Amino acid sequence: MLVKCQVTDYCCRGDSLAKSNVIDFFTNSYEIDMDSKSRRTANVVLQQTEQADDLSDLTCTPRRVGRPRHERVPYLPTHPKAKQKQCIFQAQGHNNLPNFIGRYFPRRDDPYEHTFYCASMLMLLKPWRNIETDLKLPTQTWESAFEMFLSTAPCKTRHIVSGIQYFHECESSAHRDSVIQSVE
Repeated sequence: MLVKCQVTDYCCRGDSLAKSNVIDFFTNSYEIDMDSKSRRTANVVLQQTEQADDLSDLTCTPRRVGRPRHERVPYLPTHPKAKQKQCIFQAQGHNNLPNFIGRYFPRRDDPYEHTFYCASMLMLLKPWRNIETDLKLPTQTWESAFEMFLSTAPCKTRHIVSGIQYFHECESSAHRDSVIQSVE
């Protein structure tokens, strides 16, 4: 019996989800058991992929009645449960919020935690498979890698970074207000 590991799930996500960062992966997909039909289809696709150069005929599937089926994304073969589980990619417009357990993310403006802040934001927002090699070059600092990433990041990613800092600013403001009220 294998223990569920979200890091393994993220690292071994299918190629269709390769450009997903940690937040996108966990808010835009969920895991289900593969039914026997999905297992057979996955095995047939793997066999045909190995045998054929032209995969255009693999995309032809019979038309179904009703709501379109969500995209199924198999895990990479290196995932311990690649033959039993698969990810379902959510439809656009769904509303899921991530729930981070434990300590909140570090502050951007704390000089003692700035390196940790940059590493945390890269881990959260930059797609990676190997955390040791994909987040920064060996010659880069965490700060320079984060600044380079942020300079080309989409607007949505910059909003997430701003929202994380906004939490800290609100917390500081509430703390100042409570101190002022206790003095009065």
